[in-house]
Amino acid sequence: MNITPLDIRKHTFKKAGRGFDAEEVSHFLEMVAAEYEALIRENSHLKEKLADLDRQIADYRQMEKTLRDTLVSAQMTAEETKRQAVKEAELILKDAELNAEQLQADAKQQVKTLKLEIERLKKHKETFLIKQRALLESHLKMLSIEESSPSPDH
Repeated sequence: MNITPLDIRKHTFKKAGRGFDAEEVSHFLEMVAAEYEALIRENSHLKEKLADLDRQIADYRQMEKTLRDTLVSAQMTAEETKRQAVKEAELILKDAELNAEQLQADAKQQVKTLKLEIERLKKHKETFLIKQRALLESHLKMLSIEESSPSPDH
C-alpha cells in the first residue's frame, strides 16, 4: 500500500467519545505529510544521483574495457613487432653469412688464380733466364772463338 502525502493530509478519523484533539491530530498529520513529502523528494533525488552514478560506473567500465583492449592490442603489436624484428635479424644474418661465404669463395678463387699466375710467371722467368744464359753462353763462345783465332793483321 503506497501512501502519499496527500493521503495523509486528507485522512479523517472517526470521532469517539473521548478521542484525541482534532486540531492536534490535524497538525500532527500535516507534519507527518510534510516530512513524508521531504523524504519522497530526497528519495527521488537519491534515485537520480544513483542513476547518474550507475551511468558513470558504466562509462568507467567502458573506458576500462577500452583501455584493456588497447593494452592487449599494444602488447600483441609489440610481440608481433618483436617477432618481425627477430625474423628480419635472422634474414640479415643469413644474408651476411651467404655474402661472407661468397666473398670467401671469391677470395679462394682469386688466391688460386694468383698462384697459377705466379707459377706461370716463374716458368716464364726460368725460360727467360735459360734463353738469356744460352744467349750469353753463345756470345761468350763467339768471343772466345774470336779471341783464339789469329787476326788477319798479324
